[in-house]
Amino acid sequence: MVDVALAAVDAAATGLAMNGGGLFHRRDLLAEACRHVALVVRGRRREPGLDERIVDAAITTYCLDISEPKTLRGLMPAHRF
Repeated sequence: MVDVALAAVDAAATGLAMNGGGLFHRRDLLAEACRHVALVVRGRRREPGLDERIVDAAITTYCLDISEPKTLRGLMPAHRF
């Protein structure tokens, strides 16, 4: 059983610590959520979309979008935050 709230804290804290100034993208949080889930479930079956739920919880609770997109690619949701 994976605690989504705890995983969101872990993903946000790791993203903040890894990137200078606390700036990171959604894909960075997704990578940390995948790592967290992999450590918790340790080879057992996990429910589909769990990583995305963790990232959504981390973004809504702990993140603030402060950047303005400068390219068309920057407007895509995967490249925000």
